[in-house]
Amino acid sequence: MGQQQAKREIRISQYNTIREEAFEIFKKKNSDYGDAFADYGSVGVIVRMGDKIRRMSNITSNSITLVEDERLRDTLLDLANYAVMGLMLLDEKSKAESAIEEKVENIVLDHVLPLPTVHKKWITGSNGDEYVLSKHVNDTYSCTCPAYEHGNGKECKHIRAWKRDMKRSEKRITEARAKAEEQERTAKQWEERSWTRWNNNVYTVKKYHDGSMSCTCKHFKYNGTCKHCDHYKNK
Repeated sequence: MGQQQAKREIRISQYNTIREEAFEIFKKKNSDYGDAFADYGSVGVIVRMGDKIRRMSNITSNSITLVEDERLRDTLLDLANYAVMGLMLLDEKSKAESAIEEKVENIVLDHVLPLPTVHKKWITGSNGDEYVLSKHVNDTYSCTCPAYEHGNGKECKHIRAWKRDMKRSEKRITEARAKAEEQERTAKQWEERSWTRWNNNVYTVKKYHDGSMSCTCKHFKYNGTCKHCDHYKNK
């Protein structure tokens, strides 16, 4: 364990020494050439690394020989710096995109359009002020009274009362619809044929439990009664 720990410390020390050397090279080149590497983006940095690798080695069918005009050590240091430059550009792009997304999100939040309203109701409060109740497309409610506007979205008494009224109305409508369907299902029904010179028509006459009549002919549609209903009303 002691030898392994000693080796790790040696490697860390070597790494820090090389890192400092690479940093000094970066500072010098940055001072000489400025931020030129950023002009071509992270892809440009990768291309430059490829050039460095090709210059560093001459690959043949037999062996790899070092290029004479550039030492391997200097090239590896340059490659390390290019890798860091690429990471710097990637981080800058990521931060820029995050800033844009945050800005767009803030713009959207600042300019949120009100939800479309499917139903409105004007009421007069106990103090005589008029308020507007609204039901929106996502089944949420709002009110212009102070209790709702300052209640962090909590339903006010006007919304609660309106919801109770609508629930009772929906119940009455459901019951009426069910009753009408039952009457339609159990009604007596006849088919009345009518022949004319131009048409051969068949009308449906119905008699319901309450004695009311209906017919599909045009005369019943516009007058509420017809000869067909008169014919079957006592049957």
